[in-house]
Amino acid sequence: MEIEDFDAARDAIALTGFTPVVQTKISMLLTAAKNVNALFLGGVEFRPFVGLEQQFLHTQYFQEMESVLLLAKVTRWVSDPRVYREAMQYTSPIWKEWQDITGPFCLGHLNPHGFYQGLALGHAMLSQIRVTPIIPSNVDEADPYVLALHRIEQDNARMLQTQIMLLRCAASDMAAEQRETIIEEKQEAVRKTFVNFLNWLANGHSETPTK
Repeated sequence: MEIEDFDAARDAIALTGFTPVVQTKISMLLTAAKNVNALFLGGVEFRPFVGLEQQFLHTQYFQEMESVLLLAKVTRWVSDPRVYREAMQYTSPIWKEWQDITGPFCLGHLNPHGFYQGLALGHAMLSQIRVTPIIPSNVDEADPYVLALHRIEQDNARMLQTQIMLLRCAASDMAAEQRETIIEEKQEAVRKTFVNFLNWLANGHSETPTK
């Protein structure tokens, strides 16, 4: 991800401000990422609490759900359905990553390989999807939406540290090379999705996302 991608999106928002369209676009992406991670963490909730690992993920589950509810409350949602149709183009790769992990019965994340993929996807979304760099300097920092974005990113930073620790110690029976490959693949997939999203923000209209 290049700094120019952030600059272009931030410049576009500086011209218009956080309009309902801009807020809706950002919240659609963040909500998709939070919901996908919450689905994985929700599956972990059904596992027996046998160690510290589950306790960390239990806390993250409620944190992700809180972020979704916060966005739902503070976002000035646009009424134009075209924005939501366009947003689906940019959020669908995240849902596809989730589907690839879970399989047709949404149970793949309960096996060791799928569980590690779920951790890696959550880590990728927390580390790659960063919206505070696109907040212009001329915004009202007391605006509820701006405050919510800062809060969510601060929470993400805390969760990210936990994800890093879990990725180091989880799936100890998997080869280190295999774990590293999974992490890199999820990082790249989310990075591409977020770059396409930033371009959408910068251009202000729909374009076919880059494959």
